[in-house]
Amino acid sequence: MDNYDDLPYIDVEEALVRLGNRKPLLQKLLLSFIADPKCDEFLVALESRDLQASVHAAHTVKGIAANLSLPRLRGYMATQELLFKQAIDQGDNTVFAKVDVEDFKAIVANTLAEAEKAGAELS
Repeated sequence: MDNYDDLPYIDVEEALVRLGNRKPLLQKLLLSFIADPKCDEFLVALESRDLQASVHAAHTVKGIAANLSLPRLRGYMATQELLFKQAIDQGDNTVFAKVDVEDFKAIVANTLAEAEKAGAELS
């Protein structure tokens, strides 16, 4: 697989540049991401309505997404992190109603599906 245009949730070419074109390493990292519970931690923080935990989880997932060149997940989590930071500053617990959990789940599901596909094809 040399053309990664059909993977909008993963910028494989950017990730490979970042990793010195080491495909086995990217494969390992993507497969590790699939098993990582960090996205679930964001959902738990939302369910518990914990502003601090939501900021922390959003920041963590955003960092993972940035390191793995997962642009849609990175962008979504950057927005969520800012939203929760502003809510903390304003003491606004109504922020949880503004989070589209289904949108998050769809982005994560699509990202995981592409990570699995790319991981399998990078070897």
